[in-house]
Amino acid sequence: CGLEVPPARAAASAVEYLHTASLVFDDLPAMDDAHERRGRPCPHVLYGEGAAILAGLALVHRAHALVAEAAAELPAERGRRAWLRLEQNVGLAGILDGQAHDLHFRNGDPAAIAAGKTTPLLRLALLLPAALAGAMAETESALDRLAAAWGQAYQALDDFRDVLDSDRQSGKTGNRDARLGRPNLVRALGPERAL
Repeated sequence: CGLEVPPARAAASAVEYLHTASLVFDDLPAMDDAHERRGRPCPHVLYGEGAAILAGLALVHRAHALVAEAAAELPAERGRRAWLRLEQNVGLAGILDGQAHDLHFRNGDPAAIAAGKTTPLLRLALLLPAALAGAMAETESALDRLAAAWGQAYQALDDFRDVLDSDRQSGKTGNRDARLGRPNLVRALGPERAL
């Protein structure tokens, strides 16, 4: 979309800071109570829950600072659109809402849960730089549809890994969905439909 490298790099880094923060929070005992992520002990296992929470908050804060940095030299309207995309996908209507539904899942549609907890971060990765670049509405709409498809595909793959892979194979604590009563597309739909 023609966005210059410095704001594009800042936006990409902000998304990865938010992604990493979401993993730190997701692994906490109050969430998924995982012990391993990316083949290593989770931060709360190594440093305690308090330190992990503070680290996650530091990552979120740094992400917001990077979005501000990316928008600083751009026209005000682009900056407003970027902040709107950040709020829509990370705030109360975004990943926070999706995670809340995941935590309190009893029955329902696992695909809708995936759309709420996985898709927003992928959506942000595509729509934040598009907003900063001043992309046309048609471009943002196409990127939004792509993010929705990627979100479902990614969640299905993650759910297969949770069901089928060992901790060593997946690099993270497995079989969490069944143990915690969380939504899982593979268990809900069966492997063939999930695939």
